Amino acid sequence: MAESIELYERLKRTLDEETARMVVNRLGTAEELATKSDLQDLEAATREDIQRLEAATREDIQRLERLIIEVRNTLSERMAQLETRVLRWQISFFVPLWIAVLGALIAVLVKA
Repeated sequence: MAESIELYERLKRTLDEETARMVVNRLGTAEELATKSDLQDLEAATREDIQRLEAATREDIQRLERLIIEVRNTLSERMAQLETRVLRWQISFFVPLWIAVLGALIAVLVKA
């Protein structure tokens, strides 16, 4: 509290009384203010937090890249299976159709 009164008295010399009181009230007590050491500790802790987050982010990215590769491989396998099924379906449908068309064409040509 003594520091607040001293600050108030010093500010009152250059500012008006109301402004000096407002500044002192906004600042709070000396115990509530951060020191240079407090700020350095906070900076170090923040840097550590950032490094941990960067490492975790790198791990997440690597995990996602592996997952993308797995999904891509699975999709490639399924697409190959689907292509095989479609080809079998086409053969089973169109070969008899072309045989029937060819037979009909031969029958028409024989009658003519």
